[in-house]
Amino acid sequence: MPKKPNKDGRKFKIGGFLVKTALAFVLVVIAVNVLRVIFDDRPETTVAVSGSVEDSIDAEGYIFKSMQIVDPQMSGFLESVAGEGEKVAMGETVAFIYQSEGDYAQKKALQDVEKQIAELENESVKKETYASDTARIEQSILQEIRDFNDKADRSPVALAALKEDINKLITKKAAADGEIADAQENRLNELYAKRTELSSSGISQGTPITAPTAGLYSARVMPIENELSADKVDSLVTSDFDKLDELYENGGAEALDENVFKIVNDFKWYFVTVVNENVVQDIKVGKSVGLRFFDVTDSTIDGEIAYISGADNGKCVVAVSSEGYVDSIYSTPRASVEIVFNTYSGIKIPTESIRVVDGVRGVYVIRNGYTKFVEVDLLYNDKEQSIVKADEQLSMYDTVVTKYANIRDGMSVR
Repeated sequence: MPKKPNKDGRKFKIGGFLVKTALAFVLVVIAVNVLRVIFDDRPETTVAVSGSVEDSIDAEGYIFKSMQIVDPQMSGFLESVAGEGEKVAMGETVAFIYQSEGDYAQKKALQDVEKQIAELENESVKKETYASDTARIEQSILQEIRDFNDKADRSPVALAALKEDINKLITKKAAADGEIADAQENRLNELYAKRTELSSSGISQGTPITAPTAGLYSARVMPIENELSADKVDSLVTSDFDKLDELYENGGAEALDENVFKIVNDFKWYFVTVVNENVVQDIKVGKSVGLRFFDVTDSTIDGEIAYISGADNGKCVVAVSSEGYVDSIYSTPRASVEIVFNTYSGIKIPTESIRVVDGVRGVYVIRNGYTKFVEVDLLYNDKEQSIVKADEQLSMYDTVVTKYANIRDGMSVR
């Protein structure tokens, strides 16, 4: 007679499985906790190094300057004789105005002839200097040949190099002998004749225009510059920039074709922009700042806060004055500038390493295998990094703890 299944035996097997599963779970939990203890006992650290952080903003703004726009009220063609941005004295001739295009073209042609004559006459002087060198050049040619004969290498490549050197010396000798000078002399005679022809044709010398004041000359004048006078800086409000932007966008920055120029009669200029009021809430007039014109130069120009307007809808006008030289600063109406308000220098550490213990701000460092809490003087911080003062408490190259579970003073981290 077959035996009935042993129900108690089946229950025993299921119970054994549950016991093994529970035991495995306990072992996993223990292992995780052991690993956690092991790894939590290993602090994350960094090395304290010197560094600096700048408090700065990027801004678009206008260049205001003290200047005099000059309109000679004469028709014709303006020829500047002063260079762009050149310093000129009061009463100095800075330009000529020619009544007709023909007069202007003749004057330019005469100037071109004079330039060619000067260049060729200079070459002639050089040729006369070389004339006494004929014998020495001949000696150089003979020496080249002797050196070649003495060399073991007389390959086609070496022979070609010798030929090139000798041809250069022969050309130089021909110039010294006057063979090339003859062609230059003929060209000079042609230019002398052309100069005489132009000079005797009644060429107009143009009407000289002088500088009404001393300063820097610029023939680049734009309509918007009538609104960028330095005497307007200390009365600007944010709404003025809406008008400037509209004028700028509608051709206000296009150079005028009329015979006008400007004299910038003070080296001081102003960069003026609009910023959020919180940017300057701790900034006072007279504060020194730095200016960087990245489109023009990598240098930092010294400046000073000259004006801060009242807030309007959360915005303020800020004017920075400077006498620093920036290429084209006296001819451009608008610029992109980085204003550096502050530079903080000291020891750079991650912000997460800073802790407050018993009301004292500081960091944990590792010295001789033990943690030590040291107070720090915070100069600057953001979410990522902080600058603290270098002193006898915290020094460069100290090992600073950034993360460590349940850290306390005097813990061994060997």
